[in-house]
Amino acid sequence: MITYFAYGSNMNPERIGERIGRVPIGRSASLRDYVLRFSARSKDDLRTGYGNIEPQAGGTVHGVAYDLTEEELGKIDVYEGVAWGHYYRETVELATEQEGRISAIAYVTCAEWVSEGLKPPRWYLDHLLAGRDLLPQEYAQWLAEHRVLENQDER
Repeated sequence: MITYFAYGSNMNPERIGERIGRVPIGRSASLRDYVLRFSARSKDDLRTGYGNIEPQAGGTVHGVAYDLTEEELGKIDVYEGVAWGHYYRETVELATEQEGRISAIAYVTCAEWVSEGLKPPRWYLDHLLAGRDLLPQEYAQWLAEHRVLENQDER
């Protein structure tokens, strides 16, 4: 099994379940010295930003760790646009309560797709908030208060 760190829409157990064919058990995890930005530009709407992790000393990204097979991670590759260069896999070190520090795969936006001043669509942010039971309350609140693009169709 490979540990996958979801910090975006795959924090929603239903969404990851639809993508890999089962709902894996998720657990709280944190990535230190990174921040979450909605800087991954959509290929369909230049105003739309999806989640991206960016290095920043003192920052923390909270998310969900899942244990996946290589085949399941390959299915996530398809949704993350690895083949056409939207995201790439990066090995990161997570902090967890039960296991301490663990190694995991996270997806990072390729540089040519990173833009500033983007906003996530409401439907996308709702997927992140579906994982709120595994997030610190203040982090979930920060997500809930984030500015969004309204009236964007789900993709």
